[in-house]
Formats: sequence, C-alpha cells, structure tokens
Amino acid sequence: MKKSSTFFLKLIVGLSLIFFIFSRIEWNEFINTIKRINLVYIYISMILFFFPGVWLSVCKWKKLMLVHNINLPFKQLYLYYLIGIFFNNFLPSTVGGDVSRVVYLKHATNKTAEITASIIMERLTGLVALIFLFLFSAIFDISIIFGHPIVLYIIILIFLSITAIYLLLRNDVLEKHVCKFRFLIPLWEKVNEIFELVCNYWNYKKVLLYTIIISIIFVMFGALATYLFFLSIGIKAPIFDLILIYSAVQLIGMLPISINSLGLSEGASIILYGLIGISSVDALTVALMARFSLMLVSLSGGVIFIFRNIFIEQS
Repeated sequence: MKKSSTFFLKLIVGLSLIFFIFSRIEWNEFINTIKRINLVYIYISMILFFFPGVWLSVCKWKKLMLVHNINLPFKQLYLYYLIGIFFNNFLPSTVGGDVSRVVYLKHATNKTAEITASIIMERLTGLVALIFLFLFSAIFDISIIFGHPIVLYIIILIFLSITAIYLLLRNDVLEKHVCKFRFLIPLWEKVNEIFELVCNYWNYKKVLLYTIIISIIFVMFGALATYLFFLSIGIKAPIFDLILIYSAVQLIGMLPISINSLGLSEGASIILYGLIGISSVDALTVALMARFSLMLVSLSGGVIFIFRNIFIEQS
C-alpha cells in the first residue's frame, strides 16, 4: 500500500510538472518546431549513441561483477540491462529499473548483496563521470557559473554528492555516524554487508579507473546525441556549454521525486539551456526527443521482459 501511494504521488508530481511546462509554452511555435525536425539526426543518434551506450554500460557492469567472481554471459547481462531500462519508465528517478536487475540476477547467482553492490558502484561511477564532465566543461565558460545562481546551486548539489560518495566508500566513517542514532542500528545491520562490498572496490583501483573512463565515454555519447537533437531543429549548440548543461540535467534527473524524472528533466532543460540563449520551446523539444528516443530503446526491454524465458534460455 505504501509503495503504491509513493508511486502515484511521484506520478502526480511528474504529470503536474509536465502540465505546468506545457501550459507555459507557445503552442504554435512548439508545433512549428516539431514540424521542422530532421529525423535523420535522430536515427543517427540512436544508431551511434543509444544502443552502443547500453553496450558500454553492460561492459562496465560486467567488469564490476567480476570483482565478486560473478561471470555471467554478456548477452544475458545485456538483456537484463534492457529490462531495467524498460522498468525505468515506471519507477522513481532514472535509476528505478536497477531494482529489476537485482531481482532477476539474484535467482541466477544467489548473490543478492554482490549484485546490489555492483549496481550501486555502476551508478556511483556514472555520477563521478557526470560531476567530472560538468566541472571540466565549466572551466571553459566560467561566466555561466558566476552569472547564474542556479548553476551555483547545482555545484552545491555536486559537492553534497561527492560527500555521499565518500561516505559510501568509507564504511568506517559511515558506521561511526550511523551508530550515534540507535534507531538506525537495526537498519545498518541489514545493509552493512552491501556497504562493505561497495567499499571493497577501493582495493580494485584499476577496475574503478576502467569503469569511470567508460562512464565518461557514456556521458559523452549522451551529450553528442543531444547535440544531434539540436541540429535536427537547426540549432548548433556550443559543445562545452552543452556538455555542462547535459551533465547538470542528468544530475537533477537522479532526484527521486517523479517517475523516470518525468517533468523534472524537461523543466531542468528549459531553465538551463535558457542560460545559453536557447528558447524554452527548442529546449523542451530536444528534451522530449531524448525521452521518446530512450523510451523507444526501452521498448526492446519490454519485449524481452514479456518473452524473458525464451530470451534468457537462449543467452
């Protein structure tokens, strides 16, 4: 009951944000922008970036699981990853589908804690890549940071994220603070095994470096896909500004306040791309192109989920 209430609350938040956004745009301009979309750029972005991006993510995930001596076939992991992307359409933030990967793989490996730790680290390395590219691209346009308070707020969010990563990877520090609150001790005892497995990755620095590099390439794929989306409506966005804003939008989309960041990513895109002179209609159009492209990719995960027994047996 509680889970259902949370789901519907976040769905309402997402739909409310979408309704608010669409109530503020100029519809004639929006329709004209949709009409001038060059679909060739969308096809290119999906072929060059979306499916290869999934392949990169699975390479990273497989490498992280090998640390725990879990060596599943690449094809099987690819199928489970696509199922996870499919479930992202119905679960909070952009990481909700990770739960489905844990559920399915725990039956295949009987190593729930290890699978969970690998997925947490996969997401953490992705977060590190987003933060790195955000700060790196900001170097090339310092004015956008000091000229707009919202960018400073995002930087504060980034440093909070860095603190969270530090605590996750320093189990002793986290345990010391948690144990100050007695009511949290039972919860800590349940999740401590997972935290220890996550912290254990510190002993595999080559693996961490490998996965962070893959994560950076993955984020760049997303930024380049967004660049092509802008080109499809006749806009040539400044590449470093685009990387900075794309990274910021992805960071904001991780906040678990709506289903699959519905409305959240679109709203963030309108505000942040507006900082570099892109109209709200153009920013919204590109954000929707990205969402529908990802949903199209995720449909393959839906098909795999329906016929999962057949696909998984073949893998």
